[in-house]
Amino acid sequence: MALPPEEQVQCLLDLGLRVDHPTEEEVALYVDAELDASAIAELAVIGVIVQPGFFVPPVPGRHARGFHLAMVGHPSLEAALADPRVTRMASLEARGEATNDTSTEFVGINAIRAGECVFPRTGAGVKLAIIDSGYDDTLSDLPVPYEAFDISDGMALSDWGTDLNGPLAGHGTHVAGVAVGDGTLSSDVYTGGAPDVDLMVYKTWNDVDGNNYEADLIRALEQAVAAGAQIVNMSVGVNTTFLDGSSPLCQTVDYATSEGVLVVVAAGNEAISLGHATVTLAPGETSEIFTYDVVNFLGEPYSQLQRLQVIWRDGALGDGNIRLICPEPATEPCPVEQYYESSDRGTEAKGYTFQSTVDTAAVQSFALQLVNDATEGDPVTVHVFRYLGLGRFSNADPTNTVQAPGVADTSLAVGAWVSRSEYTDSEGNVKPIAQGEFDQIASFSSRGPRIDGLAKPDISAPGTAIISLRASQAVVATTALVDDDGIIGEGGVNHMVRTGTSFASPMVCAGAAILMEAAPYLTAAEIRDVLQRNSSRGDDPDNAEGHGLMDVHAALIEVTNSNCSLMIPSTGAVVYADGGEVELKIDGTPEYAFDAYIVLGSLSGTEPGLMIDAVTTLPLNFDAYLSYGYLHPNQPPLLNGFGMLDEDGRANATFTVGPDVLWLFPGMEIHHAVMVLRMVPMASWVQLSDPAVRTEVR
Repeated sequence: MALPPEEQVQCLLDLGLRVDHPTEEEVALYVDAELDASAIAELAVIGVIVQPGFFVPPVPGRHARGFHLAMVGHPSLEAALADPRVTRMASLEARGEATNDTSTEFVGINAIRAGECVFPRTGAGVKLAIIDSGYDDTLSDLPVPYEAFDISDGMALSDWGTDLNGPLAGHGTHVAGVAVGDGTLSSDVYTGGAPDVDLMVYKTWNDVDGNNYEADLIRALEQAVAAGAQIVNMSVGVNTTFLDGSSPLCQTVDYATSEGVLVVVAAGNEAISLGHATVTLAPGETSEIFTYDVVNFLGEPYSQLQRLQVIWRDGALGDGNIRLICPEPATEPCPVEQYYESSDRGTEAKGYTFQSTVDTAAVQSFALQLVNDATEGDPVTVHVFRYLGLGRFSNADPTNTVQAPGVADTSLAVGAWVSRSEYTDSEGNVKPIAQGEFDQIASFSSRGPRIDGLAKPDISAPGTAIISLRASQAVVATTALVDDDGIIGEGGVNHMVRTGTSFASPMVCAGAAILMEAAPYLTAAEIRDVLQRNSSRGDDPDNAEGHGLMDVHAALIEVTNSNCSLMIPSTGAVVYADGGEVELKIDGTPEYAFDAYIVLGSLSGTEPGLMIDAVTTLPLNFDAYLSYGYLHPNQPPLLNGFGMLDEDGRANATFTVGPDVLWLFPGMEIHHAVMVLRMVPMASWVQLSDPAVRTEVR
């Protein structure tokens, strides 16, 4: 139904849009090369009116593509994006950032893209593998993977296909969008965290029954290691027999870690699923009665086998002293013990099954008790997990609910953070998010610790109402669809909302990729440590948030020794034997436009420094390297170290090391500082002396 004019105007104003052309949108039309007159005329035919005489060219090192200003009618938006001359469009009408786009802002990636105290990073050249349900390679936001296999096709490489599309590809496509989507379809409203990684994709969800089989997950992880992956994302969670990190899948994770791979895993969404109960029993004790309630919300009669897993650790392997029973007199089917096993890590487990048959909209309750048959020893904590079925424990406990492979010793298990309190669907309906307090850990996010006390999860990232790409074959409820541009109108609807730790995990992968690009000399373990150390509770982890909300910006500042000063180094260290360079980005303001600058260095520290005049101290000590740099400007190892700032007060110098440079650099710390020199008479000819930045040569 059409809105009355005054309501239409108010709606446009509420969306931050102009009201003088409600059926058109002003955009930045990005192109690889400036359009000529004939191209402009051809675009006009499809409703794209390029404003003549106004083209913003690329800016080397900052903006790869130029753009025209253009007006596009809403019906022409898809045709404009489909035109091969148009690389992307960005709306110029919305106020500020789109309200739906919060994930990259919350973890500091937007600040990195803006170059705040750091070089902008996009994960370029880092090898990331995604193991998931599939991948829609028809979406323009997503890169062509340099390796892709459908692992579920068979047991060996020779059996695997390369078609990753399918009816279940929605989960994996959404995960991929979070990690690597480049924002083409949304004109950069919804971009992934690290769009320039080298991507590998392995499909493990079976199209026949929709399951992830542990063997396929193991094959996929092994293939990722063999193919040289530096980071692997596994947005999958299963309850294994012991949940103590001893399962084959967890072992494979630890193997991958030993090979130098950072394996990032979703922690799970089980904290409020009521699928875990904890009881403490002394020897000879029987627990109080608790219930397992099967609630039928399916709209039809429900009949299914229920499977429960009982897990405990008491230091007495082999006696199987814990039992799950029905209290007398039993009125419902009683659980039947199916097996008893123990792990090589000292965990014991028993599996139980019983049949449940529930009418529509009804509840069937099973009364249960636990018995400790031991005659001596300390009280033991017993865990009961729902492994199959719809039941809920009356004494449910949110702790110890992190799933495998998140419970692997060396996995980086990721919890979900509430980064959005509401979103707007494609029909303009505002949908509130009721999954915990805003800017806190999500209520559903699985809690630790592991069964044996190992701290889990390890870190957190946005995981509630995450807007990312919708696979074209996915069947999606209308309420989950989101307009591509974040604006309600006639544009495409290739995005959707999903919630879970599955979508927090790939954002952590993106953060790790950014750090690996900036500091390739760091190991996966060091990347993990710096991410955790710079998270919101880095010094005080707990079993809900781990080390807290990830802050990639703070982590990048640490690894690159940046201090928000005028000069920003691109990395914190280089390897002498391999050769390498550090870009020294001089990033002033227009106040210093066209002033001269000089970069100098010291091998002997920054204190006490050199007095330049009565008010300025250069934070470098005089030594042979400083003298050489002053007398031989723009010569190796310091290139472009002397010159003139541009109209924005910016320039770039490069510190290069390697076997061709005759300096005793290995093992040294090199400090560089920049002075901006005014070429006009003043009390001091030095306008600014920047704090020194440090680079290690290894």
